[in-house]
Amino acid sequence: MSTENTGKYSVGPRLAHPGDTGRRVTERRQQLGLSREEVAERAGVAVGYVEFVESGLVVAGQQLTLRLIMVLGLRRTGRP
Repeated sequence: MSTENTGKYSVGPRLAHPGDTGRRVTERRQQLGLSREEVAERAGVAVGYVEFVESGLVVAGQQLTLRLIMVLGLRRTGRP
């Protein structure tokens, strides 16, 4: 594990690149033939949250991650 240094501040341990999660969510959603709206509805969140995660710009919080794992049938490794 590395620590990301942004100059003045050390952000802390970097566990995964946000894009990895977003890519895995997008791939699995498409494999299942689901729209973002369908995933959002099944996960009980706004579609904007799913779009945000799929964008790869952020890491989803633990609650949202667990919901997406359940809805998409993923394991914590990101693979079905």
